[in-house]
Amino acid sequence: MRIKKVFIVLISLALSVILVACGETPSSTTDEQANNSESSDTSNSVTKDDDWPRGITIATSSAGGFYYAYGGAWANILDFIPISPESSAGGVDNVKLVEAGNVEVGIASDGILYDGLHGIDWAEGQEYSNVRAMFPMSPGYFQIVAKSGSGIESIHDLEGRRFVTGAAGTGSDTYLRRLLDHFDIKADIININYGDAVGQLNDGMIDAFGVAPTGVPHPATSEFMATNDAVIIGVSEEDLSSLQEVYPYMQSGYIPAGTYDGIDEDVHTITMWNIYLAHKELPDSLVYALVEETYKNYDRLATNAPSAEETLPENIKYLTVPLHSGAAQYFEENGYEIPEQAKPID
Repeated sequence: MRIKKVFIVLISLALSVILVACGETPSSTTDEQANNSESSDTSNSVTKDDDWPRGITIATSSAGGFYYAYGGAWANILDFIPISPESSAGGVDNVKLVEAGNVEVGIASDGILYDGLHGIDWAEGQEYSNVRAMFPMSPGYFQIVAKSGSGIESIHDLEGRRFVTGAAGTGSDTYLRRLLDHFDIKADIININYGDAVGQLNDGMIDAFGVAPTGVPHPATSEFMATNDAVIIGVSEEDLSSLQEVYPYMQSGYIPAGTYDGIDEDVHTITMWNIYLAHKELPDSLVYALVEETYKNYDRLATNAPSAEETLPENIKYLTVPLHSGAAQYFEENGYEIPEQAKPID
């Protein structure tokens, strides 16, 4: 009898080995694998069209930059198509890369794309006509920092003052010079990095420094405001209205009270939106899916990408440059009104 029981056990073990070899596994293991697969793939419902590329590349910024961090998080979250973040020199470079077809997607401010589409300012003499907007990402704010009691209470008080606009050729330098030129304000412009600007403002070697457009809180501004009695200077409604006649992408916004030490009231200023770009020949269905999956994964994006809490479909109202036709289809089908200046031109 003992021999018979041992024989039965051996037969049962042999059958189990055969079933495993044939691919049969216990139902509990199969269920666990299915659950793991479902939790790791948030975009498995997307239907791919035959004209889609195998993958896409997104141009961001230098490593450690705002665009680089956002683009990397976005690429990790949208898993229905391989997305490769690529470092770059930033907004202007990204428009050029998308225009040339070297990348499919990029990030820039709407002002940078506006200039490129119209062949003005940085794009003087060449229109970058292949680039379209996908969706608004987050706003950047204009802000000027000065010590309290310095007599600087508006941008017009910068006349004759020593004013840091950031490193030469940066977006901040470009836009702050544009602001001064528009109002014929002749400041003594100094080009240094913001770490040095904080030290020089502390020591009285400069009178103010400006940052534009930037997310808030800005690190150098926070550093200075934490240790000094200082003010944040924005732009008045009247001055903004004048600027918008020439630069329609400049919007009204507020730096919220409490963003910096000593700032107890909202500060009215200029905002410019950072936006996603796409080549106009990228398939409509792919661009539609990229926009749709961005908003479907809002919670994950807002947790993992800087300033992504502002990546909301209702912010389409701030867009000032033409949308890709696939992106426009998404906003129209989901009941969001597209501003006249953002309607597709293709």
